[in-house]
Amino acid sequence: MYAIVDLETTGGQPAQDRITEIAVYIHDGEKIIDEYATLLNPGRSIPPFITQLTGITNDMVRDAPKFHEVARKVVEITEGCVFVAHNVRFDYSFLKKEFADLGYNYQRKTLCTVRLSRSLIPGQPSYSLGKLCQNIGIPLNGRHRAAGDAHATALLFGRLLGITQESEAGAPGAPTADTLAQVDALAPAGRRPEGAGAPPRPRRPSAWPPCSWPSKLPCCRRSSAPKWWPRCPRPPACTTSTTRRAR
Repeated sequence: MYAIVDLETTGGQPAQDRITEIAVYIHDGEKIIDEYATLLNPGRSIPPFITQLTGITNDMVRDAPKFHEVARKVVEITEGCVFVAHNVRFDYSFLKKEFADLGYNYQRKTLCTVRLSRSLIPGQPSYSLGKLCQNIGIPLNGRHRAAGDAHATALLFGRLLGITQESEAGAPGAPTADTLAQVDALAPAGRRPEGAGAPPRPRRPSAWPPCSWPSKLPCCRRSSAPKWWPRCPRPPACTTSTTRRAR
């Protein structure tokens, strides 16, 4: 059994943000057999940019249950299931944190449909849920709402299960769940499609001393700097010393 889960939250950090909506679809390996979805009162204000993304407002969650009121339902509906999500680390981390705040150690085996899709549906220009579903013909109604995203993820998971079962038909062996776990574990890291631009530059780690040039780029002479990082306009002004230069 599989529990396909999607959450909407007040932000991206489990340590400080909270869940505003949860949806769970139970898949028995052939079809969806149960579902649960509800808004949640996060106990804090929802940032405007999150409201703009999800459409979930403070008024919508004001009278919604708080997480501790639905925690038992979440445990019961996911009991004995593999926890599945699109970018599972995000959803699983938020749920574990909410349960930890209640003194409960929530644990489930996990599968990530992003990683599975990269292995089983290779060559896609994007593996974001919206673009992937659009490219392979899976309907997604209610993007960035828990129920809409979870249902689309459940349909995607059904597609991935079918691909796995077809491959097993020609070479029977381990159960499908074990095969999926192996595929997930061996999935390739994300790669930029051909023609895509350079990845965004990371923030300067605190270990890199600031350059004396006004642009404040990290010192280009540090061995830990990425090769593609632009060299300072005045290299002689750089220093590899960890001591901040007086200004």
